[in-house]
Amino acid sequence: MSLRVLCITSHSDRPEAETFIGLKKAGVDIEVISHPEAPHNHRLKEAGVPVTELKLKGRYDLAGIRKIRKKMQQGSYDILHLFNNKAASNGILAAYGIPLKIICYRGIVANVSFLDPASWMTYLHPRVDRIICVAHAIRDYFLSMRMLWMKRLFSVHAHALDEGSSRESRHHPQGP
Repeated sequence: MSLRVLCITSHSDRPEAETFIGLKKAGVDIEVISHPEAPHNHRLKEAGVPVTELKLKGRYDLAGIRKIRKKMQQGSYDILHLFNNKAASNGILAAYGIPLKIICYRGIVANVSFLDPASWMTYLHPRVDRIICVAHAIRDYFLSMRMLWMKRLFSVHAHALDEGSSRESRHHPQGP
């Protein structure tokens, strides 16, 4: 039984599309929900990655949430991977009551705040199991808020996955 992953993105770039294709080739049962005009939808389809086209109109698109939820209920996914703010807020709301892990991708520093309700509907939502940060600076930004557990944050930098080993002690000492 392979891992079932539903990815929600908008206008994915080439590396993101190639990641989806690589996961498919590696045996991951992956499906993508993407904007109809996303530039790499054709590449995904050619590689055998199922693509559902959906234009999310905003952070809280009721019609979009319904379509995502229906897809999740039909697909029995293990992981919901969200790639931008619209995908995160709509995907998290759609996943209410559905047993799966939620992973968010964060590619920039800033615009996430403990006091911002929109942040609590995306990256700070208690339902989010992991946040993949594209650089250590983004991970450090989240750690500076002093409210996220280290195990929720992963940094992907220079083709390596950092699970918080070397920088963890600087922010949260491990104890004796």
